[in-house]
Amino acid sequence: MPFVKRVLSWFSAQERFLVVYAERERLTTFRFALNRERVLTSEQIEEHPRPVRERRKGTPAFPGPVIVAAGFPLAAIVVLPVHVERDNPKEPVVAVELENALAHTVGKAFTQSRKEASELFNIDELDVMLVGSAVGQFSVEGHRVVNPLGFAGKIVSAVLELTLTSREVLDDLYRLVGRRDFFFTHLGRAGMRGLERTWKKPFAFVEADKAGSWAVFPGAQSESPSFAQVALSWSPLSFLSSVERAWGIPRAAARRVYAAYREGRTSPRVHAFLGRLFGSDLDALRAQLALQKSPPRVCILSSAPFPAPFPFKKGNYTFTEPPLDQMLQNIGVAFRRGTGRTSSEWFVPIAPLVEWYADKSDSTINHWLRRHLNWLGASRG
Repeated sequence: MPFVKRVLSWFSAQERFLVVYAERERLTTFRFALNRERVLTSEQIEEHPRPVRERRKGTPAFPGPVIVAAGFPLAAIVVLPVHVERDNPKEPVVAVELENALAHTVGKAFTQSRKEASELFNIDELDVMLVGSAVGQFSVEGHRVVNPLGFAGKIVSAVLELTLTSREVLDDLYRLVGRRDFFFTHLGRAGMRGLERTWKKPFAFVEADKAGSWAVFPGAQSESPSFAQVALSWSPLSFLSSVERAWGIPRAAARRVYAAYREGRTSPRVHAFLGRLFGSDLDALRAQLALQKSPPRVCILSSAPFPAPFPFKKGNYTFTEPPLDQMLQNIGVAFRRGTGRTSSEWFVPIAPLVEWYADKSDSTINHWLRRHLNWLGASRG
């Protein structure tokens, strides 16, 4: 069934769902509803400071599906090419054989990736938790197949994706929504998947946060068969820092100057001076992307406003905000948004929601993987 029809058939049967966005200081919950006319509305938004308080006894559980998203550095993705050498290459691959091979591969990959993730999260290795896994892009003897079952061959290859987070984040989620199944995704991956359904490659997706920035590239732009993620030595707070250094003023005053610039309330002379400062900051971002051989089309999801409205060009790069409306139009959904939030801010909960649906319609193999996460310390209570 085509993707759009699958989405519409699912939406016709599903009414309400909860999206949780995890940040360092808080968990934000978004309750959405979708009517028979396929109009998506936001019913309620709540912020829960971390650490989250224990749920009160008797608190009813949310009746619909729960989708969780977290960005860097609260979650990490490990993307690994895997190769399974079979003992009976002349026999077709059967389900039990593939499941056993994948179980061993996931367990081994999780053990190997824990150290790297613990350094990213700055926690003990034992506090790194596996909350998601997926396998795809299968090939048998170098020939791409949708599903390797039924094919004969010596080598079965695939791409494995593991989603990791910390025990602290997972415990906060349990306290918020209870010990139940939920879909956990990385915001960078959700953003990339949403863009892949909207734009043609090549492009880059940048998650710009005050603590740093990360870029995600489609597999066609990297050696990774799936996608690549890299840290960028750049932050949107550099705009404020430039004003502070140039005029020797505190952060609060720099914020007022920055707001005045963005709103066009400065004199032409001051506007030109600040424009040169911010241009240098954008050059620094451009240089970071150039180091990674980024494609010229870059989607920015930023926790702080940029000095110029999107889209804009800087050198050979075109910077734009996430195309939320276009992404939803492509799946036949209209969004009735409330006031006070930008398209980029709404993209944060909606992109994981769209990815969750695509994951629901994924292969039987990935459904099996999700059911077997608990023995590796996953998001199942």
